[in-house]
Amino acid sequence: MSPRRARIKKLASHREKELERHASRLAQAQAAVSAARSLADAEARRVEAAERERCNLADGAVAGDRWREANEWLEMRAFHHDAALHHLAGARSVAERAREELLEARAALRRLEVLDERLASAEARVLERRENALHDEIAAQKSARARRGG
Repeated sequence: MSPRRARIKKLASHREKELERHASRLAQAQAAVSAARSLADAEARRVEAAERERCNLADGAVAGDRWREANEWLEMRAFHHDAALHHLAGARSVAERAREELLEARAALRRLEVLDERLASAEARVLERRENALHDEIAAQKSARARRGG
């Protein structure tokens, strides 16, 4: 193996480790998206429950304080739901960025692998030419001996 191929192999090893790190980051980001989605869904259910509670209060006679508390509770639940949706959007953005970085790392590794394959093929062609030249030289020497001796 040529020194150039050895350097490429070493660089490919580093790129493989980098690819693994990116895959790990993507997995973590996807887990964060899943957790954020669960939180957003839970908050949506809480908003629906607060809306139902307020609607139930609207059906009957209710004290002003109770109505105000129900409204405040609904507003707070809506605020928490919006925050959860914002967090989910951020987690999705991070996951998308991690996915893009993973794809870039995979492409970089693949480019190195293709380069290594091309260099190996070129080295094999050079060795084959040398071997063919050596066989031709040996055959020429045998032929010359046969003409002299024969």
